[in-house]
Amino acid sequence: MVNIINSLRMRDIRKDNDMTQDEIAKILNIKKDKYSKYENSGTLPSLEIIYNFSKYFELNIDYVLGLTNKRL
Repeated sequence: MVNIINSLRMRDIRKDNDMTQDEIAKILNIKKDKYSKYENSGTLPSLEIIYNFSKYFELNIDYVLGLTNKRL
């Protein structure tokens, strides 16, 4: 369940910031196809990726994981 919510959150956060998967992948220093799997196939990113994603967007890690609705 967390994987699906996490995938949707990452996609929504990216789209809310008018960014492409390629742009996010470059920020996270990973390949686009790997990032795409996080959004589309429910693959759970490593803690390092989640941390860096959360830090870049200044969001609570629990929010990105779908464990809370509090962004900060």
